[in-house]
Amino acid sequence: MPTVKVESRYNKYQLDSIERKRDFDQMRGTSLHAVSGPSSGFGISINLDRFFKKKYRNKKKEERRFGNSEETAYINYRFSPHFVASYTGLKGNQLRDFMYQYTPTYQWLRQHLSNEEVIYYISDKLKIYRKKLQLTR
Repeated sequence: MPTVKVESRYNKYQLDSIERKRDFDQMRGTSLHAVSGPSSGFGISINLDRFFKKKYRNKKKEERRFGNSEETAYINYRFSPHFVASYTGLKGNQLRDFMYQYTPTYQWLRQHLSNEEVIYYISDKLKIYRKKLQLTR
C-alpha cells in the first residue's frame, strides 16, 4: 500500500490571524459569567462586577474592534496594493485612488475565494475607473 503524507499548510495571513487571536485571548483573560448556578446551597449567584467594572463593560466593544481588524487584515491580504498594481499597471496616487474607491467588502471576498474571481473584479472596476478618468480630463 502506498504511503500517504498529510500536511497542513497555512498561508501568511492565516498564521498571522492565529497569532493575533492568541494574543487577543491572552490579553483579554478569562471571562466572567453574569449568572452562575448554585455553588453551594440553593439559588443562583449574580456577578455584579460584569456590569459595573469598566474592564468588563468594554469587552464587547473590544471584541467588535478585534473582529473589524481581522476583516481589514483579510481584505489587505487578498486585495493588496502589490496584487492590484500587478494587474492594473497603476502606480502611486492612481493606485491609491483606485483601491480606495473599489476595495471589495470582506463578505464579497469570503464568497469569492479564488484569485481569478478577484482578477475579474479588478478588471471590471478598472474599466469603470478609466472611464471616469477620461471624463474628468
